[in-house]
Amino acid sequence: MTQALVDLRCGDLLDILPTWPENSLDLIIGSPPYAEKGQRYPGAVKKMSTEAWVDWMLQVTAASVRVCRGMVLWVVNGAVRDGRYLPACEGLVWEWYKRGGWSDRSCIWHKNAPPNRRDWFGNDWEFVLAFKKPGATIHFDWRAIAEPPRYKAGGRFRQRSANGERRLGWPGRGTCSA
Repeated sequence: MTQALVDLRCGDLLDILPTWPENSLDLIIGSPPYAEKGQRYPGAVKKMSTEAWVDWMLQVTAASVRVCRGMVLWVVNGAVRDGRYLPACEGLVWEWYKRGGWSDRSCIWHKNAPPNRRDWFGNDWEFVLAFKKPGATIHFDWRAIAEPPRYKAGGRFRQRSANGERRLGWPGRGTCSA
């Protein structure tokens, strides 16, 4: 049995990663500051345009992919300014692709957030952008992070009663057996 090693460092990736050898990390997960959002965290990058953010994130992604033999994952979303969506995430993936970089299937992280805008629907998701070395095959073993199901098929579920009806009905409509 191997022992997992966790090395937590705080700083600018563009200063830290060049000091590490190639393929020395298994996984990198980060939540970069959003473009045009301004300073979100202490010491975070100051407000920058979408184009400047994409250029900066290309550097950060390249440095990360160099030292990582596995996946590089960014949890991020584009900002909205004056009712206009700024496609920073899409810009990053497109520019990475144009430069010959490899990205994997990206996905959406659902964060179950309340509506946060008066002029549009709430944004309760963010992109998880996935990058890797060219040709790298990444294997995911769900058993490494998951537990076996607690109940067998047909077993107890918290959202349904014994007769199959939903425990919490639809507002104003009673219960629903669909």
